[in-house]
Amino acid sequence: MSVPHEMGWRGVAKFLARKALQIDPYGNFFNGKSQWRYFKETLTNGDIEQFRQPPRKGWGPHLGFDIHRFEAFLEGNLFNRGEYCLVEIYTSFLGFNRLYMIERVA
Repeated sequence: MSVPHEMGWRGVAKFLARKALQIDPYGNFFNGKSQWRYFKETLTNGDIEQFRQPPRKGWGPHLGFDIHRFEAFLEGNLFNRGEYCLVEIYTSFLGFNRLYMIERVA
């Protein structure tokens, strides 16, 4: 399973790179919400998922993705039940994405 890492310095780097390299990279993602606040929440590992609500059509699912909540979900819903276990976590270049190898417990 592969997920984006949008938090901390990685999130800030992605945010700034998108702004520098693309025309209107976020479209209506912010929809009246502050981009500066998103930047600050990303930098401080705050709540960036609040920007995903309400869900809006036409923007990438990685925007506002909180990897910490995802890992808590895995822990609470898969691993602590004993049905699945985490084999390994890999990272892509500079950790901009995380790849989870999970296996079903026999």
